[in-house]
Amino acid sequence: MKLLNAGIWSAYEAISYVRNGPDWNTDIITPQTKILTDPGNGQLASVSWVTPNHLDSDHPGAPSDLGPSWVASVVNAVGESQYWNTTAIIVVWDDWGGWYDSAKPPQLDYRGLGIRVPCLIISPYARETSSGQPGYVSHTQYEYGSILKFIEQVFNVPPLGSPSSGYTDQRANSIIDSFDFTQQPRPFSAIPSKYPISHFVHEPPSNEPVDDE
Repeated sequence: MKLLNAGIWSAYEAISYVRNGPDWNTDIITPQTKILTDPGNGQLASVSWVTPNHLDSDHPGAPSDLGPSWVASVVNAVGESQYWNTTAIIVVWDDWGGWYDSAKPPQLDYRGLGIRVPCLIISPYARETSSGQPGYVSHTQYEYGSILKFIEQVFNVPPLGSPSSGYTDQRANSIIDSFDFTQQPRPFSAIPSKYPISHFVHEPPSNEPVDDE
């Protein structure tokens, strides 16, 4: 979601070369609900970063139960389109959902990795358990840069930069070990949800940053 004057609370606006460069008007697309219609129209981009509306974000400050249905709607829009067999959907949160984690965060740089956050990988090639069932749990240490590392591998592009320059994708473990590209692609099964996709397609933008704390 593209916001004006949201500062550091909008990832796209916080990055100077994005906010002040050509990408701002060509590759930052609003409203965010286009992710629900683009796949069915044959217009899904090769890589999309989707930021939800404030009320749909699952953020603790948003008094709403819309978050799970928003995620289900995005997954269903892609899963029921022509793109399913060639797509990986990565769902992550910027908050960990609590105040305690039994695992001490590794201090890989001055910021550290922080408390663990959920990560869901949805794909016809998501790795299965040893018994051939969905629900594989990876024990690899990932970080947000792991997603970018995977994208760089898929599209054969170099890393953005070194950790000393503030980038983490070069050092991060890729999420590629959570996939098995030799297995038979799993057919898509729609995710049931409380709120239908139509609710979000017609939802007016909140014009609020997802996080302001």
